[in-house]
Amino acid sequence: MQKLTGGGASPGTTVISIFPSTLGLGIGIYALLFALDTSFIRQMHRKLEQARKDGKRKHGSVLILNSDIAFPLSVLVVVLAVGVLSQAYPNTLWMQVVSWLGFWYALVLVLEIIALLFSLIDNSILEKADDTASKNIEEHSSQGTSPPEA
Repeated sequence: MQKLTGGGASPGTTVISIFPSTLGLGIGIYALLFALDTSFIRQMHRKLEQARKDGKRKHGSVLILNSDIAFPLSVLVVVLAVGVLSQAYPNTLWMQVVSWLGFWYALVLVLEIIALLFSLIDNSILEKADDTASKNIEEHSSQGTSPPEA
């Protein structure tokens, strides 16, 4: 533990150099939530409501998307503040330990944000593909022709 202070990379410097960019990435991903198709949001809301009625979930709503992004962004801001304090007090061992722990925890949360974005976009693309296939079937059935083969 004594080697955390002194030589080597300073956690404060590392945090201050990396986390503004990751905070910007997180805010950008948060903004992408508003680009999600409304039918996808409605479908998610219906599934959560049905799970509560069936007793599979006790609580929850579509607002979980908001908290899944807002919490990691809040942690990134706190870790950035800890990084600044760590630079102000470079010889304080507990500050260095907290900085390194915050650094690694925040990186895990950034990975969580990216995984959430991936799964949301994945589901949105699948829903759009299902909608397109359904429209093609409806158009061809109204015209009396068979739908094209995939």
